Amino acid sequence: MLKDSILIAIIFIVIGFNSLYCQSQALKFELRIQTETSNSVIDEDVIGKTLIPSISFNYQLNRWSSLGLHFGYTPFLNHINRTGNPYLSPYQWVNGSDVIAYDHSDAFVYGINGSIYLLPLLTKRNLRFDLYIIPSFSIVSENYLQVGDNSERRWAKPHISYGVGGGLKYAFTKKFNIFAEYAIGSYFKNENSKTKIGLGFKF
Repeated sequence: MLKDSILIAIIFIVIGFNSLYCQSQALKFELRIQTETSNSVIDEDVIGKTLIPSISFNYQLNRWSSLGLHFGYTPFLNHINRTGNPYLSPYQWVNGSDVIAYDHSDAFVYGINGSIYLLPLLTKRNLRFDLYIIPSFSIVSENYLQVGDNSERRWAKPHISYGVGGGLKYAFTKKFNIFAEYAIGSYFKNENSKTKIGLGFKF
């Protein structure tokens, strides 16, 4: 009975240990679909957090690093100064006796990002789990409504965003994984941190 218990325990330990290994270094490309938090902040008015959906296309340079491109888009509400303007906003926020008007704006995000994987520096085995550092750089282009006698949509001056953070990834199979990241830096609309979650597909 004791020998059977020991044998069963060994089998479970071996299965559990082997289940840690999954990722394949032979798959160099990765497509990521993700969403990240962003402030919907215009001047000093805060409406709330916005989720920016985005995609990334990464290439594995070696065991411990990758480089990629990312693209994202989000609509948000832009504060409009209606003083002397006949424009009627479809979005209004009543704050006591004040009526604050907003209009729809669009933000397009494009940039580069890198990953420095930490666990491959400690072991040559391909683990299901991975920890990594994420430096990033991006440009945000905003399309907004310029209110006046002849209201028109315009492009704002591009905003430079940059930051660094960390991430945790878990691979279900050699091709599919989920990940979560947190970074600090200088981002769009005076934001100094970002949280990101998503799904990755390697090929």
